[in-house]
This record gives sequence, structure tokens and C-alpha cells, in this order.
Amino acid sequence: MTVTPEELARLSKIKTWQEVGATYGMTGEAARSRVKRWRDKGGKIVEDLSDLIEELPDTFDVEEALEIADKLQAILNKIDPVITSIELQMPAEPLAILFTSCSHIGGRYTFHKGLREIFDEVLKTEKLYLGLLGDEIEGFLAGFPDATAVTDQVLPLKVQMKIQSWYLKQWSDAGKCLFGCHSQHGGKWFEQKVGLNPIKGEYIRTKTPFFDGQGLVKLKVGDEQYIIIVGHSFKGSSIYNLNHPQRRVTLFDYPSADVAVMGDKHSYSVQHSADRVNEFYEGLRPSPYVWHVQVGTAKIGPDPYTIRGWQRGWFEWPVLVFYPDKHCIKQAYELGDLEYLLGH
Repeated sequence: MTVTPEELARLSKIKTWQEVGATYGMTGEAARSRVKRWRDKGGKIVEDLSDLIEELPDTFDVEEALEIADKLQAILNKIDPVITSIELQMPAEPLAILFTSCSHIGGRYTFHKGLREIFDEVLKTEKLYLGLLGDEIEGFLAGFPDATAVTDQVLPLKVQMKIQSWYLKQWSDAGKCLFGCHSQHGGKWFEQKVGLNPIKGEYIRTKTPFFDGQGLVKLKVGDEQYIIIVGHSFKGSSIYNLNHPQRRVTLFDYPSADVAVMGDKHSYSVQHSADRVNEFYEGLRPSPYVWHVQVGTAKIGPDPYTIRGWQRGWFEWPVLVFYPDKHCIKQAYELGDLEYLLGH
């Protein structure tokens, strides 16, 4: 793909150099070097758009253009809706949610047997639902910056997408899937390369809510409401606290949340703490507890693409149980614990 240094420079204003490079099939350092050489030769971003405006004829109708924009916007919002929150009204009985992320279906280093066993168990288990946090497939495309990753797919991309679609339809038909999330392997690479997201398209076809970024889930179990913040990734990181991004999002963006859960990092960590004691005593919250949840992965490696930068993944997907008669959340450490927890 041919790109000018000026285009790279413009894109660098809103993206990191690594993202700029990935957009055009090069490394971030290569993109930055091209822009630096261009600037050293006197290159600069042209901000004057007067020539473009002057090309419009005198008969141009501004009001007509705005009306057309409104109509096209309405059409796009129907076929490609962007939602930031959903409300789920569930029966007045205990229920469990299995939060999954980073299945990486079709990857050479994916634990496919474990995936099948868990997915089959979900379909068989009453009152157990799914919250999907992205990276359902390996999804490496030709032209991906790390070319070796493309060859490390045991299933072709078409097959990966077919399997993901097959599972999503089963979950949807059974009323099991609560939502999905945008992610790198689950949409971002497609958007950068071809301008659309077929993964999101599958969610739309099954009428399953899909968050293009972080989302707020108002989970009503009978009359009891729980606020759950979900996303493939949140801002922030810490070498001392795996749940730093979750804590950050509940401190600054959603202080009323009961749970913040994300995937992406291929690691597992659940923290349950009384973070909101003062608010609870003042009657501002039904509970002082906040759950910060980091979801594991089925891509357990040792794939070179992962271990070059961080540790191997851990196959662990947390299950939280929500109750209708009290504001209470409990964790099921194994799916076998659900029969007891859902009865209490």
C-alpha cells in the first residue's frame, strides 16, 4: 500500500507509531523514520483547505448536504450500531456468567480441546451465560506486521470465522450469549485492512449486543441490579497489580460499578475488595464491594509472538454468580461449583 510521509504524519497525531505502521504494513520505527526524513527536508502537514472549498460551485446547497448527511447517518446507525450500554432483565433466580476472552480459534498454540469442553458445558448448564470479551479467532491477515504469526494458524481464516459463527449461533439460539466486544483479532485488524468488521457482523445477525469499546451492562436479576463494566482492554497497566486497568476504570470512569472485567492480557486474576465503604455507609451503594476481574486465554503457547513480550497465557475463565434476593456476587472456581452456588 502506497502512503505518503504526510499521511503517516497526520495519522500519528491520533495513533501510536506502532499503530501507524500496522495500518500500512510496516513497523512503527519504519513509519517514524520516514516522517523524520520528510520533516528534515522541510516537509509539513498542509492545513489550509481553502482550495478544496473554492472548488465547490456557487449553486452548492449546504442545507441539502446536511439533510443527506443526517439520512446516511441514520442508515449507518441501523446497519452498524454503536452501543455503549445495555440493560438485561433476567428472571428472579440466581444466575452465573462465564467471562471469556482470547479463544484464538484456529491458532497453532490454542488449547482447542479445552475450548470445546467448556463451550459444550455452557450449552448443557442451566442458568449459565456467556460474556464474550473479544479475540474469538486467531484472525491474522496477510500483511500483518508479524508475518510469522500468519503462518502459525492451523485453520484457514475462513474456517476460523465459520467456527466462531457456528458457536455464536448456538449460544444465541439457546439464549446464552449476553454480549460481545471489539478486539484486535476480533475486528481491529479487519477494519484496518478492509474497512469493515465481519466479526461484529455476526453479532448483529444473531441480534447479540456488541460493544465497539468498553461497555456498561445493567444486569437486573429480578429486582436486584448489578453494574458490570466490560471491555477487551482498559487503559492502564502495572507490573505490581494485574488488575490495575480494572481498578482505574472503576475509580475514574464508572465509580458505581460492582464489577469491571477485561481480557487481552492472557492472564488470570480476580480481586474482591471493599473499595466503597464510605459510599455504602452513606446509602449511596447497595454494597461496598467491587470485583476487578482479569480474564485468561485459550492460547497457552508457547507461541513466539506472545513470549517475546510477556509470559505464556493461562487458560482460566472466571465465573461470577449473581443473586436476586440480595446484592451479592460469588465466584465459582470450577463449573462443578455452580450447582451448589446457584442453589444458595
